[in-house]
Amino acid sequence: METENKVHSKLYYELTDKDDKKAYARTKEVAAESEFSDKYYSYLPEFCELLANGKSYIRTRAFILCCSQSKWDIRGEIKKIFPHMLALLHDSKPAVVRQCLKAIAEVAVYRTELCGRIEEEISKIDLSEYKESMSELIRKDIDELRSILMSAGNNRINYYFNGSSVSPGNLSAGRRNAAVRLEDLSESANDLRVHSYDLHGSTYDNPIVDNLNVSHRVSPTAKAIDCSDLFSIEVAGKVLDFHRSIPGYAPTRLVSLEALAVKLGVESICVKDESSRFSLNAFKGLGGSYCIASYLAKQFNIPQNELCYNRLRNLKDKGLLKNMTVCTATDGNHGRGIAWAANRLGIRCHVYLPKGSSEERLNNILKENAEAEITSMNYDDTVRYASEMAEENGWILMQDTSTDNANGTNEADVPDEMLIRLMQGYTSMAAEISEQWRGNAPTHVFLQAGVGAMAGAMTACFADLFKKEKPVFIIVESNKADCIYRTAAADDGKLHYVGGDLSTIMVGLACGEPCAPAWEILKNKATCFLSVSDEIAVSGMRKLGKPEKGDPVIISGESGAVTLGAVAEIAGNDDYALLRKHLGLNSDSRVLVISTEGDTDRKNYEKIMKI
Repeated sequence: METENKVHSKLYYELTDKDDKKAYARTKEVAAESEFSDKYYSYLPEFCELLANGKSYIRTRAFILCCSQSKWDIRGEIKKIFPHMLALLHDSKPAVVRQCLKAIAEVAVYRTELCGRIEEEISKIDLSEYKESMSELIRKDIDELRSILMSAGNNRINYYFNGSSVSPGNLSAGRRNAAVRLEDLSESANDLRVHSYDLHGSTYDNPIVDNLNVSHRVSPTAKAIDCSDLFSIEVAGKVLDFHRSIPGYAPTRLVSLEALAVKLGVESICVKDESSRFSLNAFKGLGGSYCIASYLAKQFNIPQNELCYNRLRNLKDKGLLKNMTVCTATDGNHGRGIAWAANRLGIRCHVYLPKGSSEERLNNILKENAEAEITSMNYDDTVRYASEMAEENGWILMQDTSTDNANGTNEADVPDEMLIRLMQGYTSMAAEISEQWRGNAPTHVFLQAGVGAMAGAMTACFADLFKKEKPVFIIVESNKADCIYRTAAADDGKLHYVGGDLSTIMVGLACGEPCAPAWEILKNKATCFLSVSDEIAVSGMRKLGKPEKGDPVIISGESGAVTLGAVAEIAGNDDYALLRKHLGLNSDSRVLVISTEGDTDRKNYEKIMKI
């Protein structure tokens, strides 16, 4: 196959035809068809090549056609050529600039993760380069585009597909013919080279197609460690054995919502209801108890396979734990879980909550004989404060996010053992599900993320449990604290943070800095990342709390219900038909979600359910 000489399709020559009317008509035809089909997505490299054409009207056509493919671009190929596209917003021809400003709105709508880059670029447009009459028109075009950018950022659901994990089976049939390579584009907009592609008749047996599945790029300085093997189903079974030794243990229920599944047009929907976990109204006690137990096992030379609650109680009864103090930061559920486990073993505990935390969540922690207070800082700054307090006082920090983040290193070095043990604790849910699940494996698993520790651990565990029929993993976050989504969308090998107040009703997910070890798992195994509005969480709470006739009631809080809300919105709202198609969410889909908490803020829960 040729690598140096360009191989151009018939369409390429049609778009560059000397007959301008004919070429323009073909451009309109392709753009119109692209509204309903991904038929022309495989021609993206050729459209890109034409961006550097010496004729302004050909450059403009190419730009319009690149934009027209944005709705089909779940692999993120447009992001690779975006610098070449953005260059046309500064074209010497004002007519080119105007048409490109109008066309790029389609990118803003369908690839919302690029809105920031568009805004940054249009702010650089030098209107003094054009005649006054034309510069005024361009200014109006910019204002209109800014309105679209603002609207796009407020979507109920924004999504980003992870190029390193998209499975061919989840793509539309039309996408199966996309055998193009964009990796070899030069940095110069004037020297766009596409080395080899076969535009027709390709299948997924073609190695060229496999090259579309571009791996996540990691910066040379990052120390990325994928510790998925630490969360295997075998490990989860051993963790569950420990949790079973705790008095009062009982598996939480796995509930089938048959009526809702029929309404949404999927085969089944199952919900793991964590509201009854150890009387804590949330799953977090799993992580806290296993983390403390593992720490004690190491300190007192208890073999991991002999770890059980009675061995730990013996340590307490002998007075060996009375001088021990653990410390953590929390948005509520994690801190309560740590405090609960520490209280049972007579270990002192200090818990710090971020500003805006409810008094109910604070009081639930205080009831476990812990020292607790609400700080004047957001979650991530509270994490840093807890780390400082632990170091200053000689306390044991048990945090559910990376200590690397707290120290500002922004990279996943050797994972913190406490964090790994916390994450392993969560996998007891997967071990229970493996025993409760009946029939074929789930096709879609929706997991919520704050820092991503639970999502990472469960994704790794489910990937191992269901490895013969790997599900599509969809990670759901609040759009006010979507650090995982932003890290995925940036795709630059760095962790991306969200600052500020993180004001969302999904308090349990109001975290602005990703857990680095969790991200290393998610970037390789998650299929899609969703950034959703509070309305999605509210919808999920109501659908679970006031279910379809025949379905059981599930009391689920804001953070617990957001995944079911996302499922219902995608499956039941035709505004998301394209996302539904890309996810392969259809009548054959078996959906699994985890309701991670009950009504942990009862006042707010009751208020939402009454509206």
